[in-house]
Amino acid sequence: DVHKQFADVSLDDSYTDRALEKAFVKLSAAQYDAKVAPSTLLPCRVGNTYTASLYFGLLSLVFNKADALAGKRVLLFSYGSGLAASMFSIRVPQTDAATKQLQRIRDVSNLEKRLDARHKRSPEQFTQVMKARESLHHVDGEYRPPAESLELLAPGTYHLVLKDAHGRRTYSQTK
Repeated sequence: DVHKQFADVSLDDSYTDRALEKAFVKLSAAQYDAKVAPSTLLPCRVGNTYTASLYFGLLSLVFNKADALAGKRVLLFSYGSGLAASMFSIRVPQTDAATKQLQRIRDVSNLEKRLDARHKRSPEQFTQVMKARESLHHVDGEYRPPAESLELLAPGTYHLVLKDAHGRRTYSQTK
């Protein structure tokens, strides 16, 4: 029994007791798998996106549990750098229309297929791209991205076609 095993641990010591932490993780694993893990697909595969992490979690949950969310309440929590935090909940209506909307979001987002279609790049390649971007900051005059930069974009992606001498931008959408 966990209570008996850790009954003599003081409150202050409980904050740093690794054995107690491991016991709590083990006790909560099933609840974590049921309630939290379905919302971690995008955050785990994409990484920290700061503010968007909250909505990545929500989209991951809808993708994994669209058929089971009707009539449920979803708690969303986001914390910043220690200065501010937000928590709110969403109540999913228990209607066929709500379920159909969630299924449509799941189907249209097609997360796993889209994540699997990403192109891996080495850290050196990433650094090269970032240096190229950095070199374009505060550059006057016209700029057109190289045509080969479009090769890896998914169909329907909006992209820069031209930045004119006055800083006006023109965009297009890949086919």
